[in-house]
Amino acid sequence: MHRWLIPRRERFAWRARLHANPASSLAYRIGVGVLGALLLILSALTGWLPGPGGIPLFLIGMAVLASEFRWAHRITVTVLMVVRHVECWSRRAKVIGVCVFGGVVVVCFYIALLVVGIPSWVPGWAVRLLSRLPGVG
Repeated sequence: MHRWLIPRRERFAWRARLHANPASSLAYRIGVGVLGALLLILSALTGWLPGPGGIPLFLIGMAVLASEFRWAHRITVTVLMVVRHVECWSRRAKVIGVCVFGGVVVVCFYIALLVVGIPSWVPGWAVRLLSRLPGVG
């Protein structure tokens, strides 16, 4: 078992006191869940902004959820282990990985266009280009 998955004692005395009372522990967990969910929703809403968009909000939301929920902690630890594993890849393997990931994104975008169609908010020049794709027009 990985050392991050081993349960540990509370680092902060105030959290240990809070979790000692079932009513306050439940209220705290609900508050943490609502705050984490709100941050994740905000990250989805700001994801289209230029720059990092919603990525920082997503990371903060996952950190907030991971502080109290084991499932979020497991996801966070798994993603960190994958990132550390990818860091060890050669440059060629990283380029191939990015190309494969990009191909998967393009295929998912195409399937979404087939299922949903071209959204009404897409500019006219993009509609003309997208309508040339087989099955979309």
